[in-house]
Amino acid sequence: MKNFLISSIYIFSSLLAFSINGESLPAASCLDLKDIANNVKNLCEKNDKKFVIMEFFSPKCSHCQANAQEFKKLEEELKEFAHTRLISFGGLPQTLSFLNTHGISTETVLDPHHQALNAYSITHVPTLVVLDESNFIIHRYTGVLNPEEINLIKILISGSSSIAPVAPLK
Repeated sequence: MKNFLISSIYIFSSLLAFSINGESLPAASCLDLKDIANNVKNLCEKNDKKFVIMEFFSPKCSHCQANAQEFKKLEEELKEFAHTRLISFGGLPQTLSFLNTHGISTETVLDPHHQALNAYSITHVPTLVVLDESNFIIHRYTGVLNPEEINLIKILISGSSSIAPVAPLK
């Protein structure tokens, strides 16, 4: 019961963060950017999933380096519910090196002109943004993912925390 209450508070506070003066949640900017293979990708494309999880990162960022494995775990656990996408603010060589170093095969797009950075008001990386089926931003998190945050995202996306729960921080 305690975990449910804590999770409910997290969800409620997350939703409040995106409701300003009673206005609805913001719709996402569905930009088209090129991926690392030079194919055009729409940031809101879900590939038959209900949600999109986007992580904005820079290949040179130490916090982004530290977050790479946590993002991979989250992606694996939620692959039936959400399409995951990385948005890199680095150049192609740096981005490819980052992906290879961390064994990441996630769809990755490049944002060399900071279109997505500006559209999503990204001020720090790593920043994770979750879009629902209507392309509304339902969650945003800046920093290295921790167990509580991972559980919160699981609950938001799957409707339950029964997907391989992560042990709480001690």
